[in-house]
Amino acid sequence: MRFFRKEAKTTRRQEKRVLPVWGSLRAKLQMTLIPLAVLILLVTGVATYYFSSIFLETAQERTLSVTAYGMAREVESALESARRSVLYAAAGPLDEHSMRDFLKRSTLSGRIPFREIAVISPDPAESIFLVSSGEEVFRIPMPEIPSAEMLFRHGDSNPALRPGDASLSGIEKAEYVLPLGNTKRNKVFTRVVRLVSPAHNKPGSYVMLSIDAASLRNILSQTNSVRSPLWATSPVSEARFCFLFDLSGWILFQSNSPDEPEAPLMTSLARAGMDGTLGKPGHPEAFQPSAGAGAFWNMLAEVQKGRYGVLSDSEGFGTNSSEAARYSLAYWPVTFRTFHDKPPVNYGGLAFIDYSSLSLTAGYKQVDVVFVISLVAIAVFSLAIYLVSRTLTSPLRILARRVILMRDSRKLEPLELQLGDSETQALGVAIDSLIETVRRQMDEIRAKDEAILMASLRERVSLDEMLDDLPPGALNHVIPEIFGSGPSIDTLKSEILKAASVDADVLIEGETGTGKQLTAEAIHRNSSRASGPFISINCGELDENLLLDTLFGHIKGAFTEARTDRKGAFLEADGGTLFLDEIQSASSKVQQALLRCVAMRVIKPLGSDREVPVNVRLIAASNVSLKDMVEQGRFRSDVYYRLRVLMICTPALRTHRENIPRLARHFMDQAEVLAGRPHTDLSRGAIERLLEYDWPGNVRELQNCMTMTVTMCDKMVIQASDLLLEGASPNRVENALGVLPTLPNTVVPPAEAVIAAMDKAWQTENPSSATATDPASSLPEEVPATGPAQTPTPNPAPAAAPPAPEVPSAIPPDMNARQTAAWPQIVAEKEITRARYEELAGADVSSRTAVNDLQDLVDRKLLRKIGRGPATRYVVVERARG
Repeated sequence: MRFFRKEAKTTRRQEKRVLPVWGSLRAKLQMTLIPLAVLILLVTGVATYYFSSIFLETAQERTLSVTAYGMAREVESALESARRSVLYAAAGPLDEHSMRDFLKRSTLSGRIPFREIAVISPDPAESIFLVSSGEEVFRIPMPEIPSAEMLFRHGDSNPALRPGDASLSGIEKAEYVLPLGNTKRNKVFTRVVRLVSPAHNKPGSYVMLSIDAASLRNILSQTNSVRSPLWATSPVSEARFCFLFDLSGWILFQSNSPDEPEAPLMTSLARAGMDGTLGKPGHPEAFQPSAGAGAFWNMLAEVQKGRYGVLSDSEGFGTNSSEAARYSLAYWPVTFRTFHDKPPVNYGGLAFIDYSSLSLTAGYKQVDVVFVISLVAIAVFSLAIYLVSRTLTSPLRILARRVILMRDSRKLEPLELQLGDSETQALGVAIDSLIETVRRQMDEIRAKDEAILMASLRERVSLDEMLDDLPPGALNHVIPEIFGSGPSIDTLKSEILKAASVDADVLIEGETGTGKQLTAEAIHRNSSRASGPFISINCGELDENLLLDTLFGHIKGAFTEARTDRKGAFLEADGGTLFLDEIQSASSKVQQALLRCVAMRVIKPLGSDREVPVNVRLIAASNVSLKDMVEQGRFRSDVYYRLRVLMICTPALRTHRENIPRLARHFMDQAEVLAGRPHTDLSRGAIERLLEYDWPGNVRELQNCMTMTVTMCDKMVIQASDLLLEGASPNRVENALGVLPTLPNTVVPPAEAVIAAMDKAWQTENPSSATATDPASSLPEEVPATGPAQTPTPNPAPAAAPPAPEVPSAIPPDMNARQTAAWPQIVAEKEITRARYEELAGADVSSRTAVNDLQDLVDRKLLRKIGRGPATRYVVVERARG
């Protein structure tokens, strides 16, 4: 450490002579006081924008009110023009010819074309009803008019109309058939607004004129478009609209595109975001909001009082939620003069919704100019700060990048960088010193960890003492056949007792070797049929005919070899339980025969015409999912649902690994009795290997493994390498004890001498266990068996340089897909970690799979494992050329 401090001081003195005083990083940062100016500009711009927006929003409110007023006046003007027309018609001649001439002239010259003209008399024979199709005028029979009956009923609430008065109806349905030509008839359906006035020359009669509601809608569409007579409107109608509503709260129609005058009446935009009632008699497009639309009903109350205004809260009208939408809805009452000697009354209201904010945006332009200037100034200052800071911190970024790359590659190498300023250069020197110290300490710790690991793995572990700390099985005293404890086993035992408490058929599913036979026997032993027989049949061992004979029996003479009667399994299990194992292998014929037997509990022996009743409880077992087989058409669904009254799933051994030591000890005790051997124990490494293995054969495979190991191994302590696991690679922790690395030109750590001494002592006590795979055989020859560590003596230089080691670049055979994909990159990097292998193999590779793949490469002598825990890495084994 003194050496590195001295070197750092020397470097700083050299850089002080090269760099001027102002080259210090701290001095440069003190000169960058621009953030204060940026802050002042930002606060000024925000304040200017805030206060300007308050005044501009007031202007926006007034603009909306003026626009709504202009639209309302356009509608009132159209209605007033229609009112004058009906008064003019009521004062003139009312014969059919005059009415036809009036309808044609008014259609050509009027602002709004009229659809109907009629004389409504108390005497139906004197009534005349004319309809215009746009080109021709037709007389048709008087249709039903919803508002006509009110003309002849008067009272205090409905004063009679006098000459000069005119009433205006709401939107009504008009439907009639017009004759076109000799044979063609055209059915007309439209929505109209009717005006009625008393006839001057026919007392008691009324003149009616009607206009299409679409014509009123088109007026709104016109005033909301680029062709609007209102100079204050915006040419963007897609972002704003208006709608007309009556005094009862019904939205009648909304504005549309002026290029679509024949489009039907709609209220889709007006009712967006609101709940309510859609449609009323005669006008299915009308919409009445529910009571929850408070803003709408507040607006309606104001219109009923003849007031206008702007809503500051437009929620419920489908507008956006931007700040500019706070004043986006203006409303104005629409009036109509019914009595000539009285002022106009409210007919309805008009609402104008503008959420385009274009007018407000136009007002903001002046403020935006100031604000944009502020933003540009801020951007310029920010860019200057960025460039300055980038220049100042470039050496630090380079240093940080090199450290990050070192962390990702897990290679501790000196940085050896020549950086710009004295502070960063001193930091780089300190990091190099720290790296060198960490490398040395990591190698020492790795060697000591290997020694401790190997000693602990070969240490005897008493399973009896280990199992005393484990919780006992909750139901071991009730179901001793099922050995173990834990949530999975306790659930299985609980399900067995529940199934035993009722006399119902049971279906057991589970992998091979999970104890389906033991489960069936436990159900029988704890059931009410425990005193009866328990018959077990393996359906997979017998062919179709033999299985049918075994299950149902036969009578004498049923076939050539049938010399006597045979009961069959169902009759033999009468009063008890019949266990059908591997039921999935039963053929369709067997399933068909089982169907009636399971359903009716009667059998018919082969060759017999008489059905025999049986009292049998069925327990079926399968090592595959019968439901999947039913979906694939390989098993009858009716048989499946007959057997699946109660369902029990036996857990795989890998799902309750906590029971592996307990089961291993149990099977070792049995094997010791069979082999006549004294008590044996497992090492810690052997237990770890048992816990890591996946056990595809489950408990049966574990039993066979322990029996074979105890029988074939002569040791009193069974090591991980002694376990006979079929198809499994050696324990990965044992393989970690391979060749221990030594740093070149350094003293061999004392831990290696300890490892060598322990290996030698072990081989002395167990000479038969020293094999080629024993980790002790791979220790360096320079490490002495006993005594302190010594510095290896360098060999004399050879006469000729040896060939350079070669890394195998070709992909070795028999690799799996993951190893094949990752191997070229492993060779290129020359070493790899588990996390790096998961990246190369794919995101769906688990940590356990990655460790197994890497351990397989270690077993093939392609990789060498170094270290343990998070510091574990795998180095490519180099081979000599030639």
